[in-house]
Amino acid sequence: MLGLLGMGLAGCSPDATHIVGIEDRRLVPGPRKPEHSAAAFEVDTTEAILFVWAPEAESAVPIVEHVATGQQVILSAIVIQRDAGDTGATLISGMSPGQDYRWHLRFDNGTTTDWFMFRTAPLPNEEAPLHLIYSSDIDVRPVFDSPIFATMAASGADVFVSLGDWPYADQAPAAWTVDEFRAKYREVRIAPKIQPLLRAFGIRAIYDDHDIHDDWAGLSISYPDRLAAGLKVWDEWFPLPKTGRRYRSWRWGTLAEMFMLDTRMYRREHTWKDNAQKTMIGAEQRKWLIDGVKASTAAFKLIFTSVVLDFGNTFDDWTIYTHERGLMFDGLRGVPGVVFLSGDQHWFGAHHHKSGFVEWTAGPLARTPRAPPPAVPGVVARAVGVFNYGDIVITPGLPPKLTFTARGPNGAVLYEESIVP
Repeated sequence: MLGLLGMGLAGCSPDATHIVGIEDRRLVPGPRKPEHSAAAFEVDTTEAILFVWAPEAESAVPIVEHVATGQQVILSAIVIQRDAGDTGATLISGMSPGQDYRWHLRFDNGTTTDWFMFRTAPLPNEEAPLHLIYSSDIDVRPVFDSPIFATMAASGADVFVSLGDWPYADQAPAAWTVDEFRAKYREVRIAPKIQPLLRAFGIRAIYDDHDIHDDWAGLSISYPDRLAAGLKVWDEWFPLPKTGRRYRSWRWGTLAEMFMLDTRMYRREHTWKDNAQKTMIGAEQRKWLIDGVKASTAAFKLIFTSVVLDFGNTFDDWTIYTHERGLMFDGLRGVPGVVFLSGDQHWFGAHHHKSGFVEWTAGPLARTPRAPPPAVPGVVARAVGVFNYGDIVITPGLPPKLTFTARGPNGAVLYEESIVP
């Protein structure tokens, strides 16, 4: 542009006012895109929840396009709610199962966001492969200093599952009020390096402790106002269908059904005696899990627990909730294709439990890795000191096969194994 201006002004007198006038005509910007963050959550066979945070806009219209045909659907506007921290969300429906869609938002000043992608789930009776990635622990420190988010975005996965600690709201200066929690979420969700992750696929998520306060237990909490503030803001930034609970399940054709546990809201303090009164997920959620897994006709049942089943390095995991863990294991034992997927520990681990279950622990994505305790029988692999995520591919066949791969920041294979139901 500067070269063209120079050529256009050749032979003219160096009139500063005249030059500025030409530059103003040629370089005047269009409407500025409002500061924003957006993502697609809870993508199912025909539905998805589209989310936006935009403090400078009044509304945003989602435009959804079927990738294969280019057919577009322009939906009614998402109203940005000031009393919800400048966020808005809408449930879109009427999409086709097992299809790729892209979408963007058109703000009320005429500007649009970049394109976002998601893939709808296949019908429950359809045999379709699944590519799922998951991990935990996203913080602005150490300032997203790895390419892991771009690597994950380029993986071609169908869905990303976050197992919590996104963000670290309890890190100094710790959040206590709604406004303070909102500031933590804004900081971590508008960071440039995380944008590829938000744009690449639909997201499923649950909280863990640092989303509110270190090692919190919902049934034994001593700061109810802080908990209420933290949950309100989590619900703003991770919108869910209005079921009254955050534990939930979803299906991916005939090959997989996913069960997301809430290991915080129904938990007793870790100091309680380990007996029938001490709970991590509670009797109602435990029954929901066991009944759902046993009734599932999917080849694989993936159970997401934000904290590890065993071999942890804290007093915050299932190792001190062994009574309830035993009840859960007893209820699930004998069901084919059950695997547990966990986070929280800041290292990758592959564990073959003496109970007969397989567990793969992933993370951190952007938080300081730490060293695990010495390995014990059942621990088949660990990776220390590296950001990582879990990569699961389930393929049809007789029998169908699940291949798990732990991957580092550049996608390098840290560990891999395959199982059949």
